Amino acid sequence: MKLEVEIKLPVQDLTQFLEKLGGLRPRRISERKFEDNFILDLPQLKLSERGLLLRVRNEDGKGFLTFKGPARSSQTFKIREELETECDPAETLELFQQLGYRIAFRYQKYRAVYQVRAVADKKGKLQPVNVMIDETPIGNYAELEGTPQGVLRVAENLGYQRKQFIRGTYYSLFLAFCAKNRRSPRDMIFR
Repeated sequence: MKLEVEIKLPVQDLTQFLEKLGGLRPRRISERKFEDNFILDLPQLKLSERGLLLRVRNEDGKGFLTFKGPARSSQTFKIREELETECDPAETLELFQQLGYRIAFRYQKYRAVYQVRAVADKKGKLQPVNVMIDETPIGNYAELEGTPQGVLRVAENLGYQRKQFIRGTYYSLFLAFCAKNRRSPRDMIFR
């Protein structure tokens, strides 16, 4: 399993964010595409109680099954073990439902992925930081993923301070959005 180190950043003005990102000379990893995400859990929410995540993501028929371990203690980053493999999204959802899992939360977004080189390691090699730009039904966010030093450097270069870093999940952001706007929390999908 690989260790994922990430933060989310709120993006108030997408055009301005893209201009700042352009100043870092990013390499585009993937074009903007639609994602439909399904968080699976047992009826008693056994996985979420333990801080575990099981997700099936559908990108135009191409699927990914992701497992994330519990978040490690960090004041700055969300750090979790992650295991991901390609799958048939419809068959995988059906398989887990046959095993007694249910869709606990569904969320959608449009995502574009860039990569920025930041912070040399001890050997002088630049470390990659992935910058994922997510357009969601509750607003725009950027996820930065890489080494702790690289993530900090890229966030600073984009004009963010640590107090703006978000370690929460899209589910927790959605619940906060619903509470603030007095809406009933259902799935976070485009309507």
